[in-house]
Amino acid sequence: LTLDYPPRILDVLFHRGRLYGVGYPGLYTSDDFGRTWTVYKMPPKVMVVRTLAISNNTMYIATDMGQLM
Repeated sequence: LTLDYPPRILDVLFHRGRLYGVGYPGLYTSDDFGRTWTVYKMPPKVMVVRTLAISNNTMYIATDMGQLM
């Protein structure tokens, strides 16, 4: 994974045994309580994901550009 800036996590949520984090460059997941992370990059126009929420098994993420995904 090649990045323009250092990776960072801005918000974390625990749901059904998995940690979800958001930041740069996108969505992070961890199944071992944060020891290791898998990173899912966002589409090219999304630089930073700011926050996330889960409701009725649907994840919502908000970006630094005001997008809700």
